[in-house]
Amino acid sequence: MLFSTSDMVEFTKPEAYIRQIVAYLTNKNFKEAYKLSKEFLSTSKETMISHYFVARSAFKLKKYDEAKKEARIAFNLSKGKRDMIVCANLFASICYKSREYQEGVDFLSKMANYKNTEIQALLFLFSIKLKDKESAVEYMENLYSLDKKRAHDLVLRLFEDS
Repeated sequence: MLFSTSDMVEFTKPEAYIRQIVAYLTNKNFKEAYKLSKEFLSTSKETMISHYFVARSAFKLKKYDEAKKEARIAFNLSKGKRDMIVCANLFASICYKSREYQEGVDFLSKMANYKNTEIQALLFLFSIKLKDKESAVEYMENLYSLDKKRAHDLVLRLFEDS
């Protein structure tokens, strides 16, 4: 059962916040996810996950400036490679949706050496939007070397969308 933050439910542990925020996001209840994420952030300012959830829910509400700010903070608080990639992916997705392609490329370029499929795919898409054919080819080659099926599917999707 999902609770509204207006139901006066008190969360005392981060795990309880996380479970409820995930439930809200899964059920596309983005306003409640955002409100609870802000509450969670007020109790856990130094955690990556609290900033990540504010960024993710703000992004879903098209509050792009706040989402980018919080995604960057989450990225900076990340402790491991996987968390960094997840936060970078969110930040880049926000840049893509808000049509701030150069900012997305600049941010992701610092992580290009990770050779992660998500990062390479996003760098490829940004390069296409910026009409940077040379970089697009480089990122597609990187993606192809990491995951041929993902590269193939991405190219097919681009053709279908055009």
